[in-house]
Amino acid sequence: MAETWEAVTSRRNVRSYTDQPISDADLGRILEGARRTPSASNRQHWDLVVVTDREQLAELEIVHRGRW
Repeated sequence: MAETWEAVTSRRNVRSYTDQPISDADLGRILEGARRTPSASNRQHWDLVVVTDREQLAELEIVHRGRW
C-alpha cells in the first residue's frame, strides 16, 4: 500500500521531452500498465497505438487535430 501511495503522490507532469528514445523494455512496461488500467464499468476496451517514428507521429497529429 505504501508503494501505491508514494506513486500516486509523487506523480509529475512532464512538459518537455528529449529526443532520446525509450528502451523496448520500458515501453513494454508502460504498455502493460496502460493495458491493466481500469475503465468505466471495467470494460477495458482499449486501443493502444504506439508510434516511434517522428514523421508518422507528425502525420497522425494532423489527423487528430482535424486538419486533413
